[in-house]
Amino acid sequence: MCSAGADPRCVCGQAAAAETEDAAPAKKQKRERGERGGARKKKAGAGAGEAEAEAEVAGGGEGEAAGEGADEKKSSRGVKRGTEAGRLDEQLLPYVKEVTVLARANEFEADEDRELFVDNVWRELKMRKAEQLLRLITHKDGSAAVESLLPLSSPKQLYRVCRGLKGAMARVIFNPYGSHVLEALFGFVPRLVNASMEELTKKNDDDDEEEGEEQEEDTSALESLEKMFQATCDELAGGWMEIMMDARGSHVLRAILRALSGLEPKDKAQPAGGDGAGATAGKFGKGRQKQTHGEMRPANWKRHPVPKSFKERLGAISSELSAEENAEELSEMSLNSAAAPVLQMLLLAVRNQAELVEGIARALLRCAGERAVPDKAWVLKMAQDECGSHMMEALVEVPVCTPLSVLVCPSPSICLSL
Repeated sequence: MCSAGADPRCVCGQAAAAETEDAAPAKKQKRERGERGGARKKKAGAGAGEAEAEAEVAGGGEGEAAGEGADEKKSSRGVKRGTEAGRLDEQLLPYVKEVTVLARANEFEADEDRELFVDNVWRELKMRKAEQLLRLITHKDGSAAVESLLPLSSPKQLYRVCRGLKGAMARVIFNPYGSHVLEALFGFVPRLVNASMEELTKKNDDDDEEEGEEQEEDTSALESLEKMFQATCDELAGGWMEIMMDARGSHVLRAILRALSGLEPKDKAQPAGGDGAGATAGKFGKGRQKQTHGEMRPANWKRHPVPKSFKERLGAISSELSAEENAEELSEMSLNSAAAPVLQMLLLAVRNQAELVEGIARALLRCAGERAVPDKAWVLKMAQDECGSHMMEALVEVPVCTPLSVLVCPSPSICLSL
């Protein structure tokens, strides 16, 4: 049997030819319409492509030129601000990947070799420039390189990273790569905040001329890390609820709470930005494992002294989250896998401040009345929930928790006698 149209002498071939001839005018019109539509799409796509090439930071969400046409609307629909990946020069990627391997291995023969390596990477990747730093940390390989460098960096270099990210929190905190860098970076704040400005800004003998000019130009505008971190919190103020519910932002918020309270994990084997044993599935952005309440026990943490302004900021965040108008929403978050660990960290951070603890407990347990009697049905639901049960554990371990005491022992006189 021949295939249709293969031999013009074949009957089926003649039939196919006749059918093709009859359909030719219709197909021609359809093809012409398709060509006109394709030309319009190509024109619109070209505008979007040019704008995309001119954008310096893909994760920015602000200042990027937008392409015209339906394609631009389609690409932006449903994309959360700050979640787009950054771009790096393809020729730079092999170097960036090699930096990550060497930094993670940390097999330098002497401290001088390690310092020289970090200094050279800073120069090669131009990390002193804020826009380049943002490109790096919002790129998959770039963020791994920066995060692996942080534990090897000097206080001065860590200060520069903080300064370079100032004003860009909204562009980074929800980013799948940048959020890892923020979490790790904020882990160093409790130690850096007590360092002198001379230590954070001193010029090294081997600094190049370009760096020296930049320092000389910016010296008058330099601010303490305390003020810089407060400015970071100002950028995010009012959005704590949204951040807490986000799988990436919640990790950064936990790091912020640790920094404000001076908490640092005792387990030195963990990255400075981690939540303690088992908080991550490996170092330097390899993923995050499911957390258990055991990691939040006070015995696993030590506290560094922090400025008074940090304590005030921590109190402001706590009061904002536990405010009466947010109480019901906050209690629902105790059952959320992203938000519940944040609330546990908040309780750990303020555990010695009875007034703040009581405000959080009232909201979480849906307390009513002057005696702050918890909603027993809701407490039962929390206790039976996987996340909520960890939240209950955290409340039980807090030294002073009046609402929970009322639930366990309704008669204050009996409790006092015990």
